Formats: sequence, structure tokens, C-alpha cells
Amino acid sequence: MDQTHDTRQPAFTPDSPHAPPPPPVPPVYTRRDLPLKSAPFTVILSVLMPGLGYVYLGYFRQAVTTVMIFASLITALASGAADGIEPLFGIFLAFFYFYQLVDAGRRATIFNQALEAGYTGGVPADFTLPDAGGMLFGGMVLLTIGVVALLNTVLDVDLEWLKDWWPVGLIVAGGWLVVRSRRDKSPHRA
Repeated sequence: MDQTHDTRQPAFTPDSPHAPPPPPVPPVYTRRDLPLKSAPFTVILSVLMPGLGYVYLGYFRQAVTTVMIFASLITALASGAADGIEPLFGIFLAFFYFYQLVDAGRRATIFNQALEAGYTGGVPADFTLPDAGGMLFGGMVLLTIGVVALLNTVLDVDLEWLKDWWPVGLIVAGGWLVVRSRRDKSPHRA
């Protein structure tokens, strides 16, 4: 009697508690899902107003972060709070301005490459297309600005308190970005 032992691997079954999960499949986007973006137009928007190129591309979190950094540097330089380190802030402001121009143009180019390649090849591993989280953050910022402006124009609420309390907005936005970033990188994310 000939006994043979089957050495083939069993097929993957998702119900098996010890089987490893399948690797994540990157999303596949097509040009029908998202329109191509113009890199030169993105750079022109970024020249006109830092962060505006990111808004055009749909990277609202990056746009808000850019505006907050840019506005904070200008505020520190204009208020005299830098107390002797103005040249350092000035150099960083110039660097940051040109960095956001180059980065917005680069993102537009890679954005188009991702759409042309179906987001499966030819793009850097750390590149992601805009997601709903960025839209949520951008929407929250716009709602906050709109409510504050409405309070001032319609209900005649004095905005003098903003002069002392504007850094709280930076703290809240920065904290939210840190928490979201840590949650996105968490290995236990569902």
C-alpha cells in the first residue's frame, strides 16, 4: 500500500484565525475618477498665495499647515517678538516660500503620474492622493473662519480677543494633525 503525504499549502481562508491577512491592495484611480492637474497653474497659485496650490490639488491639510506656518513667521517678524533673530526667521520664511512652490509643483506632477499609472506604479511609496480627511480638516477650518467672521459682521462681536488668542488655533490644528498622523501610521489601524 502506497501512502503519500500531501505537502501543498492549504488555500488562504479568511475565516482561519491563524492565517496571515492578505497584503493591502493600493487603490487604483483612473482619469475618470479624478481630473489631471496643471503643474504650472499649481505653481502660479502658490506664487500668488502660499498654500493655494495645495488647495487646487485637494491637499487641504497641507494648505492650512502652509498658511499657518507662513502667517506665524510673518507675525513673528512684524511684531518684533523675534528679538534679535529676525534674520533667521527671514531666511526660513524665504526658504519655506520657495519650498512650498517646488513641493506643490512636484505634487501636481506626481498626482498626474499616479492617475496615468492607475496609482500602482511610477510614484513614490510615500505619495498619497488627497483623501476625505483633508477635506474634513479644510472644511472645519473654513467653518471656523466663517463663524468668527459672521459673529463680527452680523452680531457686531468685537474681534480684539483674536490678537491675544490666535495661537490657540495653531495649537488645536497642530494637535489634530499630530493625532491624525499617529493614527494613520498605527499598525493596529482597522
